[in-house]
Amino acid sequence: MFFLYLNIRSPITKLVFQVLLLKVHKDGPAKKDIWRAPGNQAQVRKLSHIMQHGRLVNIANFSVYTAASVIKKFLSKLPGGIFGVGNEQKLFDLYNISSDLELQRQSFCRVLSSLPIPSQHLLVLLFGTFYMISESADSFGSRMTTEALGISVAPSLFHSCIHDG
Repeated sequence: MFFLYLNIRSPITKLVFQVLLLKVHKDGPAKKDIWRAPGNQAQVRKLSHIMQHGRLVNIANFSVYTAASVIKKFLSKLPGGIFGVGNEQKLFDLYNISSDLELQRQSFCRVLSSLPIPSQHLLVLLFGTFYMISESADSFGSRMTTEALGISVAPSLFHSCIHDG
């Protein structure tokens, strides 16, 4: 469903995006500043172009930094963000409404459960990747702690962070 927002109906494009995410999941934890360092811009444009036209691509020809840059670019172009404007606000309001962690957790689960299943699947892949990278930050010296991930990736996930000022 999240691919339909961008008029991406090609099963090849969906597969390429998932393979990009798996590449970052596998190789990203050992890379320094994986979500901060930009990929080669010519390669980012080339890979984005290939994906927009639904063609197969050999992911091995692209660096993990390029893959991460394309993922962030894709996420930043989702109209309303992956959560949607209303759900983004609900997520931000969680921390103002109550300090009860169980209530916050239940509210968070309600928001995620209200999303379309494909968006939920994408979030599982993304959050799993973020978790792997942050958990490996110390052992690999990647500097991608949870705080660094939040700063680097939040604007791609939460559009109100950048579009509303």
